Amino acid sequence: MITTLFTRGDVEEILNLQPKGNKAKNYQVKQVRNLFLKYKIGREAMNSKYEIILYWSQEDDAYIAEVPELPGCMADGATYQEALQNAETVIAEWIETAIELNRSIPEPKGKLMYA
Repeated sequence: MITTLFTRGDVEEILNLQPKGNKAKNYQVKQVRNLFLKYKIGREAMNSKYEIILYWSQEDDAYIAEVPELPGCMADGATYQEALQNAETVIAEWIETAIELNRSIPEPKGKLMYA
């Protein structure tokens, strides 16, 4: 059996991953996923690449942040910065939900809209 050890300074947990044939065992996949979520590993890089459109909504009396590449993904805030911060949180939650439901996650394409 081959054993590979991966470490990261801010992660305290140790996982013993043993393959089942050429795949990981189901509970091991959940353990790794939970660590990624707990330590927010990979989240920042993925989230920052999606286009976010921010605008003022008179009707909502708030700034609105839409993420066109992720259907239904939007947030609001009293300030521009708050709407942007909320959008980053909602993007992470959108991705986490897609993973839980085994749905595909679109690759970020960057700038899509033009002013």
